[in-house]
Amino acid sequence: LILKTGSVLLFSFATAVYNMVVKISIFISLKIENVLETFNGQLTGYGPDCVGCIGITTSGYDVRNGNIYYEDYLYGKIRILAADPKFPFGTIIRVTAPNIYNEPIIAVVLDRGGAIKGDKFDLLYENEEVTKPVGRQRNVKFEVLDMVGKIAF
Repeated sequence: LILKTGSVLLFSFATAVYNMVVKISIFISLKIENVLETFNGQLTGYGPDCVGCIGITTSGYDVRNGNIYYEDYLYGKIRILAADPKFPFGTIIRVTAPNIYNEPIIAVVLDRGGAIKGDKFDLLYENEEVTKPVGRQRNVKFEVLDMVGKIAF
């Protein structure tokens, strides 16, 4: 009798865990595909070693030593963008730039820049040298996925 009860409890626990995983997966799928705003703009690249840069983003994130990614609790390992202040730190943006990347990339706004205003964005690279092929990409598609602005580091 105890073995049967234990098996029932184990089965109930496994079912509850499975249901929770399914719900989380559905939530993540919906969250990633939820586009709040779409627009076209310009994309340039910058490195932590750019003129006037100190390797720490305006939001306080350390990007020295080639640290060009941010680990987001929902979107995983994503790139870092500098954007206009109308995009709060933590804003998640999908960037479609076919001249640079075969697939869209997901990035988070963690920095600002003197020339980064309106529809201009600056994508962080390991250093200034590798940004040269990027140049200034025009007519890049930007999709705002989340503007909650929650960042932790």
